[in-house]
Amino acid sequence: MSELEDLRAELDRTRAILLEREQLLENTEQGIWHLDNTGLTVYVNTAMCRLLGRPPHDIMGRSVFEFFSGPDLSTLNEQLERRKKGSRQGYEISLLRPDGSRVDCFNNATPIYDSTGVKLGSVGMWTDLTQLKETQRELKAALADSVARRTDYEALLASFPGTIAVVDQGGRYLFVNQELANLLGRPAHDILGLSLRDILGPEQAEKMIDEFPRLSAGEVIVDTNEVLSGDGKTIISLQIHRVAGPNRADGQRYYSFGVDISDILKGRARSHFLNQMSHEIRTPMNAIIGLTQATLDTELTAQQQDYLGKVKFAGHALMELLDDVLDLGKIEAGKLEIETIPFNLHDTLDSTTGMLAGLSQKKGLSLQWSCTPEVPRQMLGDPKRLRQVLINLVSNALKFTEAGGIVIKVMLKSGSTDPLWLRFAVHDTGVGMTATQLADVFQPFMQAEASISRRFGGTGLGLSISRELVELMGGRIWAHSEPGKGSTFHFELPFKTLTSVRHAQDSVGSPVGRDRTELDDNTLASIQGARILLVEDNALNQLVAVNLLKRVGCLIEVAQHGQEALEWLARATFDCVLMDLQMPVMDGYEATARIRANPDWAALPVLALTASVMPEDRARALKAGVDSLIAKPVRAAEFYAALLRYLPGSRREAQDR
Repeated sequence: MSELEDLRAELDRTRAILLEREQLLENTEQGIWHLDNTGLTVYVNTAMCRLLGRPPHDIMGRSVFEFFSGPDLSTLNEQLERRKKGSRQGYEISLLRPDGSRVDCFNNATPIYDSTGVKLGSVGMWTDLTQLKETQRELKAALADSVARRTDYEALLASFPGTIAVVDQGGRYLFVNQELANLLGRPAHDILGLSLRDILGPEQAEKMIDEFPRLSAGEVIVDTNEVLSGDGKTIISLQIHRVAGPNRADGQRYYSFGVDISDILKGRARSHFLNQMSHEIRTPMNAIIGLTQATLDTELTAQQQDYLGKVKFAGHALMELLDDVLDLGKIEAGKLEIETIPFNLHDTLDSTTGMLAGLSQKKGLSLQWSCTPEVPRQMLGDPKRLRQVLINLVSNALKFTEAGGIVIKVMLKSGSTDPLWLRFAVHDTGVGMTATQLADVFQPFMQAEASISRRFGGTGLGLSISRELVELMGGRIWAHSEPGKGSTFHFELPFKTLTSVRHAQDSVGSPVGRDRTELDDNTLASIQGARILLVEDNALNQLVAVNLLKRVGCLIEVAQHGQEALEWLARATFDCVLMDLQMPVMDGYEATARIRANPDWAALPVLALTASVMPEDRARALKAGVDSLIAKPVRAAEFYAALLRYLPGSRREAQDR
């Protein structure tokens, strides 16, 4: 009796162990598939049934070959032969489900034996590779996208018409572009790894290294330096230094951008230099700003949005710097002309505050304008240059103001009749200046104090150009300031009025103004479906223009040069031509002249997208027959506004309204 009880107890223990192991097999995430020596199914767990898409009774006792097809049958047969020889091996194979779909799996297979060494078959542990394969596809796509973006950025760096360097916190070069290598007269790979002292000399290197802590704190430093080129010539370089992204585990990185301004300061070949500088910088900057905006319109992480927003801001800052340098050169060469046209003073003040509203709001500063009652709205003068002076003065005020705000006030100078003298005042609550600092504030490339200018950025050109513009318009400019109590910049200008009507009440502008260049979707809808011929040889600038046109539903064809544009016009009908001016084979000037010489195309709108913005370039383009010029970098609002003015459908809708 005792022996029978022992047997029953042993049976219960065995059943418990079997149940425990069955539960273990049933609850594992991997599929378990046991085959006998002939390939018939002996056991499958729940996970294996899910992989096969079948219930257990539809799998048990069936041949493993029934669940595969095509090349997978050959793979399976080969692997089973290896199991017969005792081989253990993992391999990839696809299972066939009843609905015809396939599941990519990895099978880690091994033969099994009894206690005497007799082979009982094989068992495989099956893992679903679907998610892994999808992840691999996503990674490959991301890698391909990253490679494409890297190629675009490398093209932009290669075309940048200035010097670019990246150094580590020890002052060693990590990257130099070809322009800098050419300037130094040695291959780029010979410069990498060298220190600033090796290239710039001890004094200039120490000066730059001393700036690293301020750069790490987020400051942007603008300076001018003398650089000895590889051919022994000394050039004067306008340089912008800034930190290169967030701090890294292996230390900080620092950018340095440089533009040769020797010809501007020394007065050699001024006209040619200004023209070349403008064209060569505007062409790549059009791509940089345009592609950055196109990328910002896609789905991005918050960090990517932040970085690209800063790239766009830096691009516009560089273009403002270029415009300041060009204006200074034109003023000194006597080529800057002042217009006398009708304009609305309130509109000018609104557009000024509207353009700077974003920066004032970001710093938490108020920005508003006001006119006394006797100041007329309508008058004759140069609104563009007036706006430029106001923008320079307000931008300067925003730069040096951390709390409070900026106010533009306009009043009538007492006793003035014809011309009418207006006095403008731009007051800020910023850091202020001493009398010594104030004495040099309107000098080019001079700023109130080096440490302050480096903290807040800037080149010192804006105030100098403002003085020149005010004097060209027949006025005068001066400033009052006190350290810690802010500054007020005054200027007086003469205007002729269109009417003797005076407004009876004080007019106060919006605290932030508004941007009158904004266009709503309903307005832009009239452009949809327009057939546009884009004539542009630069691939990156093609991409920018095509992106802007596609956003409003235009149909686009692209020509690489003027001759190809004429061939397109001969075989297809277009509503408008967007024409670059500087191209190989046939430039935009000649192509436009030939379009105008053909009666069939005489009324076809031709808009020039050009980096050539000098007065002589504009005059030459208009003489060739261009209807309007849009300067690069292209601003979306200006671009769409030009299309609305010249596309036939848009003109018809405007007349109907």
